[in-house]
Amino acid sequence: MEKPSLDYAFGFSEADLKENRRGRLSDAQAARLRRSVLQISAIIGGAVLIVTILGTLSANAGAGELSAIVLIVFVPVAVFLAWNFLRMEAAIRPGTVSQLTGEIKLNESPYTYGNYRIKVGDQLFVLARTNYQALRSGAYTFYYLPSIRRIVSVEALDRLPTDKPEPLAPAIERFDDDSHDTLRA
Repeated sequence: MEKPSLDYAFGFSEADLKENRRGRLSDAQAARLRRSVLQISAIIGGAVLIVTILGTLSANAGAGELSAIVLIVFVPVAVFLAWNFLRMEAAIRPGTVSQLTGEIKLNESPYTYGNYRIKVGDQLFVLARTNYQALRSGAYTFYYLPSIRRIVSVEALDRLPTDKPEPLAPAIERFDDDSHDTLRA
């Protein structure tokens, strides 16, 4: 089975990656993140409301009991979904992304407690299955929203960058003498 491409699995474009390299979240990424949170909220909120109403009606509850049960069940869910949306909005609003470069080693059993996880340096990221399956063991640069550790784009590297620059040319040996008239090769 062929692995999905990084841009497909993580949902970013070349233009998004270009902005992320500059430390910025693209407008398109911000819109996609907002839309995904709203869609999930609508699906979960709608499902909880329907199940609550159907469960109450099947129990032959009256209108007053129905209202009370909907308030008891649906309001906490709505508060949680609103908190989740506001949390995402707070992460998006600054318009910046952090960058982390490191090597990852994929585990044989990465699936723990309902999530796929990778560790890059000292940061732990929780991934969807599609995200995890697009990765291979190796070096990457991850661009992410720091407050929620949400990866917004990834680029694979041939190797990790080094801190010290590679020499451009071999060093020339220099001999110091007081006469300054002798050239030694």
